[in-house]
Amino acid sequence: MSELATHIVESIIGAPAFVTGGLLLLYALYRMARHEILLFGNVCSDSQGEDVPRFKYSFFIQNIEEVSFPIPLRVNIRDRRTSADDIEPLEVKVYAGPKHVVGGSSLSCTQHKTSVRESFFVFERLPPFDTWRLDCETESTWVELEIDTGDENRLIRKRLIVDLYPRRLALQAGHASSTAFKGTVMTPGIGILFLIILAVELIYLGSIGLINSTRETLHLVDFAFRPIPDCSVAAALLIFLWIGYRRIQRPVYPIMQGYLFATHIQHFMPCSDDSPKQDP
Repeated sequence: MSELATHIVESIIGAPAFVTGGLLLLYALYRMARHEILLFGNVCSDSQGEDVPRFKYSFFIQNIEEVSFPIPLRVNIRDRRTSADDIEPLEVKVYAGPKHVVGGSSLSCTQHKTSVRESFFVFERLPPFDTWRLDCETESTWVELEIDTGDENRLIRKRLIVDLYPRRLALQAGHASSTAFKGTVMTPGIGILFLIILAVELIYLGSIGLINSTRETLHLVDFAFRPIPDCSVAAALLIFLWIGYRRIQRPVYPIMQGYLFATHIQHFMPCSDDSPKQDP
């Protein structure tokens, strides 16, 4: 193969490897920068001899970060009913301590004659290591919790830090498993380490290809691939990345409920005007 052809091959291989590694590294940093929480839920039967079975749902939201989530959160609790005749709002009790919380409810119907009841609660912020509990009783066999911060559909450059994960958890009664969990038991996860290792190795190999393809133009010395030195550099990168990963890795604390009394909710009544109104 001629020298020109070698330069072309090195450039073709080096540039995509370098760009791919850079994009993977940015994605890994984004995953590490987003604000992580734990979502946990359980459901149990609460019929007590009634003809129509009722279920008690409990959802837990725990901040596992050492800082507060900086923007307001809207927590939505919704269920599905097979009949749209019952227009009673879904009653939810919130245990989040002495906080200013605005709440409300809504009712909608689907094409299949199914009613969807929703109760929402707006919190000003999520303090560090705080745990909230939301309880509701309903005849529905499906209840979902969803957290809305108003930035879920924004571009990645606008939500690098304030992105929240996870945001949704659903519970279904009648299954063998009566609990659901979303989150991580170790932060950052081992997948982030593998992603960073892959990104760094691709950047390193891609930079070798780019340097070799332009060494004559830039008057650089020959930078051909040498197995022993290059493998030694790759091994050193792996060791330093592993040491750094172990230094920043920490376990996630288990969910603990610290609030025994229900939080007072300031109800929002959109039928009258757009301003929140205080309970009588």
